[in-house]
Amino acid sequence: VKKQTKSRYGGVKLLKKLFIVALMLLFALVFSACKLTISTVPSDDSDVETRGSDTEASDTVIDTEEKMLQFNFESSDNLELLGGTHGLMPFSGAGTTKDAAIAEGKLLSAFGDPVLSSEDAENSFNYIIIASTDDGRNCVLTVYGIGGTIHIGAKDQADFVYKAADALCEYVNAFEPTDYKRTTYYLDFGVQIDISVRGGIASVTESEIPELKLDELFKKFYG
Repeated sequence: VKKQTKSRYGGVKLLKKLFIVALMLLFALVFSACKLTISTVPSDDSDVETRGSDTEASDTVIDTEEKMLQFNFESSDNLELLGGTHGLMPFSGAGTTKDAAIAEGKLLSAFGDPVLSSEDAENSFNYIIIASTDDGRNCVLTVYGIGGTIHIGAKDQADFVYKAADALCEYVNAFEPTDYKRTTYYLDFGVQIDISVRGGIASVTESEIPELKLDELFKKFYG
């Protein structure tokens, strides 16, 4: 009886071993299949990530090139360059009459006397500025006084031109203003404007134009 019991016990033990081996084989097959699937999917994601990294790198280069864009500015007395220009944008930092007076002093420091100057407040001065970059691109900008403010003009509104105008404002505003005095007349309102800049401080005084002087100025400005 003991031998028979022992034999049965040995058979059960063998079956358990075979069952465990079968489970291990099955687990190994399932694990291999999952590993194959996992290794394949990230490969595509890796490609996507790589392509994304390439795109980001390209964008960074473009952004860097735009930031590195350097302009050179040169004043010109060629009045033919004024033809076809129109208002592009206000001159940065010249929003009030005193700010405009300071900006005019800075223009004097940066480029000297304007190519055109007048006592007419509606067209008090004009600069012709050629903006260029080291890669050969260039554009013509005008800087002019109008009604107590300053504006920038150009022939077109391309993105490059706006960048040049912004760079011009930054360039000019880095200068200290030259001391000067001038008087302009705003005939539409009968106002005389006395402007003075000294030691970086602007003084702007407005007064009524006498009637006789007003008639004289109308003849002078408009013939």
